[in-house]
Amino acid sequence: MVKCKAYILLVCVAQDPEKGEKPMSIAACLATNIKRMRKEKQMTQSELAERAGIPLFFLQGIAAERKWISRDTAAKFIL
Repeated sequence: MVKCKAYILLVCVAQDPEKGEKPMSIAACLATNIKRMRKEKQMTQSELAERAGIPLFFLQGIAAERKWISRDTAAKFIL
């Protein structure tokens, strides 16, 4: 069950090329969805990093699309 929930982080809204929108990279999709879910829960990056058990700098790297995460780490973001 956690495996399936972790993959929801990668589900992106389809981009419309006719409107000049480019497809999102997987890293951008992941960063966007983590940020959206974090804001829905009204959490800071620090709070989310603590709750997920990862260093803040690592979460910031994910948000900036510089870091990639494993399936196990992605599962930690399921709030």
